[in-house]
Amino acid sequence: MSQSLVRFGSVQNFGMETNIIGLLLLALSWTQCVHSQLPNFPELPANVSCVTEMHRDPIDLAAMSGYWYEIVRAPNMDIMKCLNVSVPPTADTELNLQLEYIETINPKKPWIVKETLSFPWDDKTSNGVFQVKYESPLMNLSLSYKIQFSDPKHLVVLCGYAASASLPIVKVFARQPEIPKYQMVLINNLVHASGYADDIIWTEQSPDRCNAAVRPEMAILTVFALAIIRTLGN
Repeated sequence: MSQSLVRFGSVQNFGMETNIIGLLLLALSWTQCVHSQLPNFPELPANVSCVTEMHRDPIDLAAMSGYWYEIVRAPNMDIMKCLNVSVPPTADTELNLQLEYIETINPKKPWIVKETLSFPWDDKTSNGVFQVKYESPLMNLSLSYKIQFSDPKHLVVLCGYAASASLPIVKVFARQPEIPKYQMVLINNLVHASGYADDIIWTEQSPDRCNAAVRPEMAILTVFALAIIRTLGN
């Protein structure tokens, strides 16, 4: 009798161990499956920030073409949301970027704006340096936007410089309107390294809110200029 109990107990323990191993294998398989479905985020160099000069390779328009969503900007110029940019696969004499966003200077009357922003396709532009000029009776301002980091499949970091600004303007674009939280940590670290602690904004990109607006036309340069004036005045 005792021998049969010992044998039965051994078989039972073996069965429990087998079940535990099976559950562990299933959990491991599920974890690997989840990670395989997450987008592979690029390795951001430790020295990427807007306060350091970076080597820039020529832009590969074919790789960069398609939609990009603004997911982060600093400082917090909360006068627009849902900004996305469409990059063409080729350029002859000009690079024409199609922009769409919601202007929120008056939060009670948001406007959907569609504009084309054109740059000469010269040595500067083709190497990731974009010169933007704002000229009006009230001001004459020149900005230089530079691609500080790019991974054509995932992420672009733009830094904007003005002579009268103490800190650069930071813009981060991604291929997806929303990104996982672990990627947010990496981008937060990058923006903090550019001199910003709390004055950043994770922009609105949810489809429900980005489609809820009217569509009058408004020049995008005007909106950018207002944002810059507000920034320089702070």
